[in-house]
Amino acid sequence: MEFLAILFLIVIIGFFLYIPIMIAQIRGVSEADISVVAVLSWLGLLFGVTWFIAMVLALVYKPKKSRHFSDIEKLQTLYGLKKAGAISEKEFDAEKKKILGD
Repeated sequence: MEFLAILFLIVIIGFFLYIPIMIAQIRGVSEADISVVAVLSWLGLLFGVTWFIAMVLALVYKPKKSRHFSDIEKLQTLYGLKKAGAISEKEFDAEKKKILGD
């Protein structure tokens, strides 16, 4: 019975230590920043305050810049117009640069 209680306690502690890492991953934080969050979170076993720091960082770090789905749709529509001959290659490149922010 004691073995199961200890095993249950280890699983619960592991889950709580993984929470900041999951939050950072879900938010789309870069791999380097997730590594910092992971180290601080696991150091929470030794120094409890580092877990709270990891949680704050997981919520504060800016996510990687990702393309919105609408941008992808715009690019697909633009490509369709180019392929159909409705716009020229030059117009396609100009509009693509606007969408991608280059």
